[in-house]
Amino acid sequence: MDTCRPPLSLFDSTLKGSQKIMTKKKGSLLYDYETHAEISAHPYMRDYILEVSGARRLEDLTVKSINDFLNGLEQWQEDILPKFNKKLH
Repeated sequence: MDTCRPPLSLFDSTLKGSQKIMTKKKGSLLYDYETHAEISAHPYMRDYILEVSGARRLEDLTVKSINDFLNGLEQWQEDILPKFNKKLH
């Protein structure tokens, strides 16, 4: 199991209809949650965010910081991780 990546189910295209996700274009936002309730409606996402942040409740984090983290993670997976993996091999 690749421990450098979050569970793929969080980013599976089948979830796009049930999660508030915008169309992905290079450099654009993928996650654009507006409220904690939108995130809480998706248990896998809620649990993932709480696990990686160490927060006890979603409300302890700003929605902006959650969006920034998730969008930054996507950018990292697309741009930085492949370059890092290439250097390893």
